[in-house]
Amino acid sequence: METVLNYIITYGPVVLATLFEVLISKHAITTLSKAKETAEFKALVEQNKVLVEELRESKKLTKQLLTKIDRIERGES
Repeated sequence: METVLNYIITYGPVVLATLFEVLISKHAITTLSKAKETAEFKALVEQNKVLVEELRESKKLTKQLLTKIDRIERGES
């Protein structure tokens, strides 16, 4: 009986900590999943897509201007 009590005292906190970590992770994943479904998140995603496209165009124009300035052709990357 004393051996079982020693195991419980030794491994009990580890088991409880692991259980709480799993529960906290599950709660966080659920919260993030719900946040992805909101209209605000979808609007932010759309804004990011527009910004990325604007940055691509800006990079392309910058390459063209630098080519005109120093006459060194830059690659399309």
